[in-house]
Amino acid sequence: MARSAKYRHPITILQQAGTLDDLGQKRQNNWTTKVATLADVAELSGAEREKANQVVASASWKIEMRWVPGVTEKMRVMHGDRTLEILAAMDPTQRRREMVLLCGEVKR
Repeated sequence: MARSAKYRHPITILQQAGTLDDLGQKRQNNWTTKVATLADVAELSGAEREKANQVVASASWKIEMRWVPGVTEKMRVMHGDRTLEILAAMDPTQRRREMVLLCGEVKR
């Protein structure tokens, strides 16, 4: 069972908005909030990064949080002033109680 004290970092999960510009083209870099929640956010150590890179190349952050339906690799996470791209969204226990996100930092 998830311990609430474990989740102490505020994060915001963003999804790309489906808005169109004046020419009817889908706008790029237009992100809206899907959910704001608390999570355990950690930068991966060398060994963890090597293990995570076997699943997803360039993963450098691991986020553990309560299960949120609909979170996919097409979304991003805001953590403080960092923008993280979700590279993998996993349900490690297959019970839909917790999820793990492997992320890479978005270059500005």
